[in-house]
Amino acid sequence: MTEEIEGKEVVEDQQDSSVEQPDHGAIIAESKKYRARAQAAELALKAREDADKEAETARLAEQGEYKTLLEQSKAELETATKKASDWDNYQTAKKEEILKGMSEEQAEKYKGLDLTTLESIANDLKLNAGGGKMPADRPGTSQKGVKFNGYDSLSDWAANDKDSFKKRKGNYPG
Repeated sequence: MTEEIEGKEVVEDQQDSSVEQPDHGAIIAESKKYRARAQAAELALKAREDADKEAETARLAEQGEYKTLLEQSKAELETATKKASDWDNYQTAKKEEILKGMSEEQAEKYKGLDLTTLESIANDLKLNAGGGKMPADRPGTSQKGVKFNGYDSLSDWAANDKDSFKKRKGNYPG
């Protein structure tokens, strides 16, 4: 659309209606479709690998190559045994570390638990170590026992020593 203003041609911007906003729902649906396809392909690949391994084992057994099968099984067993041993050592060390941070009574009480449960209990004990007491400097806590220039409350101070109260009032709440 053009207009002429004082002899100059002015072109107004028109929005092109052919440009569409993306449909986010359709994009998400398409993404889910591709994700499901990828997961299905991964499962099919895993199944194929397992089938190939079984076929190889069967082929070796038919050919009488039991020695090769035995060596492969021993290697897998050795790897799994090493991993299990490392995990057991880690759990034992972690349990000892956690129990060391507890009192003897608590350590004796909880020493037979598995690592996950023991960690949970140790975290709970740390959270409750404060005994439920709130520090006086936190909002909403009582100021019981706090002295205001030698008086028990701000109102006592204001009533009994007006001059001192007026001078320092800005330093106290109220």
